[in-house]
Amino acid sequence: MRVLLALDSFKGSLRAQSVALCLQNGLQRAWRARAHVRVVPLGDGGEGTLEALCGDQEPTTMPVCGPDGQVVQGAMWIQDEKAWIEVASACGLEKVTTNHPSLRTSYGVGQLVLAAVEAGAKQISLGCGGTATVDLGLGMLQALGAVVELDGAGANEAGLCMADLARVRSVDLGPALRKLGGVELVAAVDVTNRLGGSDGAVEYALQKGAKPDELAALQAALEQAGASLEQACGESVGKRPGAGAAGGIPAALMALGGRIETGFEAVAAQVGLGEALLWADVVVTGEGRLDATTGRGKVVSRVLERCQGLRPCWVVAGQASFDGVKEAMGMGAMSVMTLARGGDEDIRDAIANPEPRLELLGFELGSVLGFERP
Repeated sequence: MRVLLALDSFKGSLRAQSVALCLQNGLQRAWRARAHVRVVPLGDGGEGTLEALCGDQEPTTMPVCGPDGQVVQGAMWIQDEKAWIEVASACGLEKVTTNHPSLRTSYGVGQLVLAAVEAGAKQISLGCGGTATVDLGLGMLQALGAVVELDGAGANEAGLCMADLARVRSVDLGPALRKLGGVELVAAVDVTNRLGGSDGAVEYALQKGAKPDELAALQAALEQAGASLEQACGESVGKRPGAGAAGGIPAALMALGGRIETGFEAVAAQVGLGEALLWADVVVTGEGRLDATTGRGKVVSRVLERCQGLRPCWVVAGQASFDGVKEAMGMGAMSVMTLARGGDEDIRDAIANPEPRLELLGFELGSVLGFERP
């Protein structure tokens, strides 16, 4: 029997690769080392995704411009002419050093894209989660060589930013397109907000430090700059679902000829999940916590969807609420197995010391699947 371990990270506890390794050790104990196990770490485009793609390898890092103009270490993964860029590594909330959200820029993201092109990547996916910027990706476009004409004099030294949105007169994408040279761009997103409107990119501005009385003007500025971007590319990119994620970066990527995918689908394509599912007889998926949101596009729900009618699938979780178990079982899970089964103290210990519990779950799963005990 061939078992595929296709898991998300257990956030705050273990990387996806480490979770799978512990389960694999338990399975091999149950099967007297005769297990045929394949590991495919997964993610949804946010935290932990880059680590899942890198596996045992370290991501490629390089100094780039941070959101406030400081130097930060941007991160990406490159393999077989495909690159994955963690947008938050260049302009994420964790990189913020000032209380001036209007001056934050995505310039460093463009620097990472150029580095990936120079490294030979033919397809570049950008995980658009956790950003601190709402600049429509203008900083990124500027780093790529696009020419953005502004009304008035003066500009943010770090790069184009939110404060420049209302000043945009025109955008020339030609220089950026020439630098990209036909490279395929993919924006990996986990929300469906369009660029404009009160439920567009502005919806997440408060999380990034904007004040409530600034939102109306910011919405108008995003729509105005978005119109210039659409005029430059000849497409209504701002109206597409997901264009407003990451402060509008996906809209800028689509203006350059890119496309939007859900974070999970982009990662699944990168790691070859479809082929791995065909290889497997049994699938094990999991994440740190199952709850009522599990069915809203998280890794476990996406894997269960793909397994329906194709392969039996078991779910492993650090902890699970009643609603989470109900969601998973309703989507076809054979069973849900958890590390923590008691109160708060048991949960804390499971987070701090997950390895032995995961190995035991792997052993129990091997026994459930009908293999003899050692």
